[in-house]
Amino acid sequence: MFKPSVLLALIGIGMCATLSYAQTDPTRPLGLGKSSQKVASKGALTLESIIHREQGKIAIVSGNMLKIGDEIGAYRVQSIGDKDILLVSPDRKITLTLFSGVVVKSK
Repeated sequence: MFKPSVLLALIGIGMCATLSYAQTDPTRPLGLGKSSQKVASKGALTLESIIHREQGKIAIVSGNMLKIGDEIGAYRVQSIGDKDILLVSPDRKITLTLFSGVVVKSK
């Protein structure tokens, strides 16, 4: 049937795949643990969340976890407030807010 070396190679490959899968926690929030430098794929930047921690605030912008001083695209995070974040580039400043001013009232 199979040569012992081929069988051992297949078992080794299977074990490596199992170990690498076991090291990723499917319940861990995306991007947690390191600051991301990638730019949001299509569209404008969106402030999704602000996390208050003892070490300081962290903002989630278009799926990227950022702290003060981090960069996203051409922008650098200058400040993180309770409900907004200030991003600066050499030629522009933008403020992203968590919620828009539009409020829908139901009857």
